[in-house]
Amino acid sequence: MIDPRNIINHNRTEAELEELALFLVMVAGKQAKTTAIKLDKFLGKNAHQPFLYIRSLVDNFLLTTRLKEIRAGQYNRIALAFQDLALSRKDLKTITVEELEQMHGIGPKSARCFLSWTRPDVQYAMLDTHILKYLRDILKVPNVPKSTPSGKKYLELEKVFLDHAKLLNRNPAELDLEIWKSYQHV
Repeated sequence: MIDPRNIINHNRTEAELEELALFLVMVAGKQAKTTAIKLDKFLGKNAHQPFLYIRSLVDNFLLTTRLKEIRAGQYNRIALAFQDLALSRKDLKTITVEELEQMHGIGPKSARCFLSWTRPDVQYAMLDTHILKYLRDILKVPNVPKSTPSGKKYLELEKVFLDHAKLLNRNPAELDLEIWKSYQHV
């Protein structure tokens, strides 16, 4: 099961990579701990081969039904994204941010989270609400939105965060997790 407080792991198995990709699709706009529990319930005894399980659900027209059983919410978005991931047969150990972003339901933040949490020394910023708040309140960066931006604005703010991490001599993923944990106690 995904542990949101211990999310960085550069030695994941293929099944763990698949589970993380599914988690990132499901967690959008939701609480990480609750989502991890729902995903664990969704996979059940199939956690050793998540994408194979999803392909079997798709083949039997049961994916949306199964998502409804666990009350995943956003059923169409999640089902399409799960299907894209499972049917793509991309190698999750080598997949790029650009390839992930081409999949339904995966934006810049989720793609960067996946790579940052599974590969050492990648340089991406995961612009979730806690990082945006940090940029606004601590670093006093002007015009930072409250929700994750896209396009040029994402890249602009990503550069600010990466420059800050470099100045602190910190890995961006570890700094992100530290900031996230600090806001969890507020």
